Amino acid sequence: MHAQLKMGENTLFLPSAMYALQGKHQEIIFGGSIKFLIGQSTREKVILNTFTLISSAIQFGAYLRAKDALIFTAAMDYKRNMTFGVSYDVNTSKLSQASKRRGGLELSFILKGLNNSKAKGNKNDR
Repeated sequence: MHAQLKMGENTLFLPSAMYALQGKHQEIIFGGSIKFLIGQSTREKVILNTFTLISSAIQFGAYLRAKDALIFTAAMDYKRNMTFGVSYDVNTSKLSQASKRRGGLELSFILKGLNNSKAKGNKNDR
C-alpha cells in the first residue's frame, strides 16, 4: 500500500506498508518518506490531485522490517520518470550478534512509464 498526502505547499508524506506471505514465511514492512518538491510551484506540479511530478523532488524515509531491520532511505526524482535512490538497513534481529548491527547498502535506479508505442505500433514491422 502506498499513498501520497500533501503536508504543505511543496511537501508530501508517503506512508507505505507491505505484507508478503510465501509458504510459512512472512514479511511485514511499514514506514514512510517525506518528499520535498523542487522547481515549479506545487500548483503547476499537481495534475488532477494525484501529485504527479512534472519537475524534481528529493525524499528521505525510514521503514521497519518487522523483527529484522530498520531501513533508512534517500532518493531523488528527476522529472516524472526517473528516480535515483540509496538505502541502508541496520539489522535488529537475533542475527545482529553476528552482523554487529552492520547492514547493507543498496543503490536503485527506477525508470517509470516507458512508452511502448513502438512495440504496439505497425503490425507490418514485425
